[in-house]
Amino acid sequence: MKARFNAGAVTSGVARVGKVILGLNAFHGDASAALVVDGRVVAAVEEERFRRVKHWAGFPSGSIGYCLREGGLRLQDVDVLALNSAPHANLARKFAYAARQRPDLGLIVDRLRNRRRRAGVEELLAEHFPGERFAGTVLGIAHHVAPLASAFYCSPFERALAISVDGFGDFASAAWGVGEGRSLKVDGRVFFPHSLGAFYQALTQYLGFPHYGDEYKVMGLAPYGERRHMAELAQVVRVLPDGTFELDLRGFRHHAEQVEHLWDGGSPHVGTLYSDALVSLLGPARHPDEPLAPRHHDIAASVQGTYEAALFALVRAQPARHGIDAVVIAGGCGVNSTACTNTAGSYTLTGNAITNGVFGVVNTSVNAQTINTDITLGGAQTIDAAAGDLNFGGDIDNAGFLLSVSGASNGVINGAISNTGGINMAGTGSLT
Repeated sequence: MKARFNAGAVTSGVARVGKVILGLNAFHGDASAALVVDGRVVAAVEEERFRRVKHWAGFPSGSIGYCLREGGLRLQDVDVLALNSAPHANLARKFAYAARQRPDLGLIVDRLRNRRRRAGVEELLAEHFPGERFAGTVLGIAHHVAPLASAFYCSPFERALAISVDGFGDFASAAWGVGEGRSLKVDGRVFFPHSLGAFYQALTQYLGFPHYGDEYKVMGLAPYGERRHMAELAQVVRVLPDGTFELDLRGFRHHAEQVEHLWDGGSPHVGTLYSDALVSLLGPARHPDEPLAPRHHDIAASVQGTYEAALFALVRAQPARHGIDAVVIAGGCGVNSTACTNTAGSYTLTGNAITNGVFGVVNTSVNAQTINTDITLGGAQTIDAAAGDLNFGGDIDNAGFLLSVSGASNGVINGAISNTGGINMAGTGSLT
């Protein structure tokens, strides 16, 4: 049986039974804490709620105190303190990269300073909670394992592919693996310096949005533009044959220079990530006070399109590797709102059912033949059927969204339709 995490209503005054785990996101943006007692989520909160500073970074003492109060517990009741980093993860790769690339000394010093902060977490607990004593175990969790677990264990699937994509953590920017029952095995990673999160953040800065967390502005700007710069950005983010990706590092600074990162005691700050080479490719960067022009709309649309192409290439590669049709996605990049809404756009589908646990979409068919699996939409969806009739043998749950069938085929619906948002033949065929 799969381990289940009950993320329902928070309950105060939890009895002291089972294992008490306090999880921390510390010394990073959106510092936070979560309390889990005997597999049940009792409380979870971000530090910004107490500090009144958006994306507050540092040691989340306010969040820790809140979680313990909600659970009716004290610090000495905590069995495990789980931190959002494992300093020894991918250590050999870190040393090899430093020896091969010889990055700026300041870059190495900055990483070591952040590592020392996390190593001193017990001293910080003593400082912020005088009179209480933590006697449990401190456990560092490799950066991507936590989001992979959050996506899989809270999903309805007994067996699923899990994918995490974000900026960087423990020298990796993406990870994927298989969750089954109570186990979660990581099968692969994309390592520093290649990162979709770094790409999106750098282009967010280029478009004149300099603050940490401003990526949502680019997501909101993208639908106003046309994807006119996809060819240029395809040089910046290259999708590889195995579904992974790499950056053309000439457009970035983070891999070789000390880019300022402030994560301690306030609003996070990240220095300029893009280089003069990116400006040469795309033209002048927008100043934050400069009015938005159609060119900026088009670049935003192209940034979003480039990101989606890389993300969905990674997603689509996984079922072929593992033969599993359920996919769950997590990480900062995984919750890109525009990508989730687009649900990968228009598909020409090629075989086995693909169930996407985040986007909620089931896609099947081989060139317009029978789709016997049920279809559940998580957004407006287009199925591209090139020729012949397309028979829907399973049930269709539109969940209020529009299902379109393009191409020359006729559509025949044999199953039940529920919560319909409409089915539209966008091509030349008819629907019966």
